Amino acid sequence: MKSILPPITFAQLTSIHQDQSLTVQQKIMKIDEILNALPEDILQRLPLPPVFRLLPQEIQEMIKIVRTAKNLTMQEKWLQMTILIESLPQEQRIILQQTMPHFPLTLSSESKDILPNETWNNLVGIYQNINLDKAGKLRKIDEIISTLPDTIRQKLPLLSPFQKLPFNIQQQLRAIHMQHQLSVEQRFQKIKAIMESLPLDIKKLILPQ
Repeated sequence: MKSILPPITFAQLTSIHQDQSLTVQQKIMKIDEILNALPEDILQRLPLPPVFRLLPQEIQEMIKIVRTAKNLTMQEKWLQMTILIESLPQEQRIILQQTMPHFPLTLSSESKDILPNETWNNLVGIYQNINLDKAGKLRKIDEIISTLPDTIRQKLPLLSPFQKLPFNIQQQLRAIHMQHQLSVEQRFQKIKAIMESLPLDIKKLILPQ
């Protein structure tokens, strides 16, 4: 990487890596800001982290497209990479999941216009609760959403990457979200099964354009 980056950029990245006052998430976000300012030809030459190089070439290319997309936030990049990783065989998935940083959950601004004010405020409270881990937050969010009338649940948007999938796939994902009796874990497993069943050309649709 040192031979590819301008000296001043490499020095900035080294400084961020060595800054003990920053969390892993903060380091990644600062690094992403610097890399996004680089010309496209340099971005394309940057190697993937070593753990990604164990993946099939077509998956590496898809991850590289996501990593170099300048129109995505760092959270959106990790979300799309997580979706790609969840479609991999289990042994590859386990290795990568152990290396993926955990970004805080965020609320969709589209949902604010759909949800009742009380429900929205309850969800904001859950997202901001530092005493809950991500799994705990997801369970509480799922409990609240499950109590809403179907007329409201049907209006809630899918995650932005899923909105790029064919309409029939989106309908399958929506149907899973509408099943009141499913736990968070069961819902996730059903969504994961759908993503795993998609051909590679369809999976590529979730990549940034």
